[in-house]
Amino acid sequence: MLIPNDLDAKLLADFIKEDRTEIRLIKNRIYTYIQVLIGASFTFTAFFIGKSMDKGVVNLTPNVKEIIVFTNIAFLVISWIIFYFQNKDLQFVRRCLTDREKKLEAMGVNYFENCDDKLPNWCKKFLKKFWPTEFINDSLLFIPMCLLTLIYAGVIVTVCFYF
Repeated sequence: MLIPNDLDAKLLADFIKEDRTEIRLIKNRIYTYIQVLIGASFTFTAFFIGKSMDKGVVNLTPNVKEIIVFTNIAFLVISWIIFYFQNKDLQFVRRCLTDREKKLEAMGVNYFENCDDKLPNWCKKFLKKFWPTEFINDSLLFIPMCLLTLIYAGVIVTVCFYF
């Protein structure tokens, strides 16, 4: 059974909307994981440092230092593993989005005319010409991950050399 061209174009446009929603959800998930793991690391470290306090002075035994350092290293490795898989999902969804937009364009349908947003026509033409979807990358997601790595490194260095 053949699907009429209008219905096929509408389905592709709906899939594009779903892909964009999925991209937003994956990015939100990455930021949430970063926040949770940083909070868990600080909570874990503060718990062990608080248990080691004696009259306002922190006396960490070597075993407690090792536990704190290895746990923070484990948090760091877990966060990079989670980020790797979430980033792969994000790249896959981006690829699907690009392919669907190309199929829709090959059908002769201008997707920017069917958008729900209220962009002026000159803006839609500008976006289509100078900012195609295949050039959108998510390299900015590496900035929070690098900051996360620096925070973990700071915690590890502080525990090893300050206490």
